[in-house]
Formats: sequence, structure tokens, C-alpha cells
Amino acid sequence: MATEDFSQRGEQEHILKYFGGKTDGRFLDIGAADGKTFSTTHALALMGWYGICVEPNPHMLVHLLNLYADRKDILIVCAAAVPYRHTETMPSVDMWLTQDFLASSDPAHVKRWEAVGVKFRMAEVGTWPVGRVGVDYGAEFDMINIDVEGGNVELLRAMDPEVMGRCKLLCIEHDSRDKEIVAICGQYGLKQIHRTEENLILARV
Repeated sequence: MATEDFSQRGEQEHILKYFGGKTDGRFLDIGAADGKTFSTTHALALMGWYGICVEPNPHMLVHLLNLYADRKDILIVCAAAVPYRHTETMPSVDMWLTQDFLASSDPAHVKRWEAVGVKFRMAEVGTWPVGRVGVDYGAEFDMINIDVEGGNVELLRAMDPEVMGRCKLLCIEHDSRDKEIVAICGQYGLKQIHRTEENLILARV
């Protein structure tokens, strides 16, 4: 079991405790960044979990690809997750990128960061509809992490219902929309077990 805490505010402790040393799980990490910094899934990968990491920012992708260069069981998806069902298409989306961890397709979210001095570069990137997860990769994911800059709740709403129905634990950046997240997850039997300043952890208990 990993001893180093890679998560932002101790979320990793609660996640590892919940899974009790499980070494054969599957995770989906939407907004994986470099795969390690502030990560709620990297410790699971080190324990042998299979994973899918979704990240649109090319600056982060370089580090993510290098991190898992020798892991054929970690799939890297170089695209922006979008809240589309499996029958809908959206070939590309405008993204505002930084050379750090920030990347967003939400203009309002970008403006808030620009107001405090963050500089973005807009680029057109390919998309990855979250509603296709179960169709393309199977519905069995023990843990799902959703951490994008704005739009977290919208991605949650569009997730494949079969995937959410089988998910055992969800960690999601709440954007102070706790009630919405709890209500959505309640439909799938997931209940809140922990909250930090940025994230909610909900699990099947």
C-alpha cells in the first residue's frame, strides 16, 4: 500500500481505507493533470489498479505519458471530457489552457481566474463524451474521479447510468454544489462520506 499521500487534502487516506488494500480495481480519472500532483488515483495505480486517465492539456499530458510510460494497463485519453450522451457527437471544443494545471472550457470560469492574474491560451481540442464510457470501455469502474475546472456537475449528470450504477466510490470537485451532487449520486446508491474544501467523496455504503 502506498505511504506517500499524492492527494490535495488527504482524500487518498479515505479512498485507500474504503478499498481496504484492493489491488485489482479499475479507476477512471477525468482531469488527471500530470497523474501524480493532487491525484486521488495515483496510489491506486501503484497498487496495481487498471486505469483510464483523461486529460486535454498538452503541458500536463507530457508528464502523464512519462509517468505511466511502462504501464500498458493505464490508458491515456488525450481529449477534453464533455457532457454528451453516447448518441451525441461534438468533435472539438475550445479550451483555455495554461502551462500549469488549469484548463477549462467554461468562459465564466476562465474569467474568474484571469481576474486574479492567471494567463490562458485558447486552443481547439478533441472531445471525449462521458456518456460513451460504458460503451467503449465497459461499465465496471470501482472508482471515478472528476476534477475539471468548471463543469464537474454537468459531467456527472451525463455519465453513463450503468457506469455510475456500478461505481463504488466517486471523488468529485464540488464547486460548492454539494446538494446537487449528493442528489444525483443518491440515485445510484452513493452517499457522502467525506468533504474537503475542493472535493466530495461519495461511496456505496
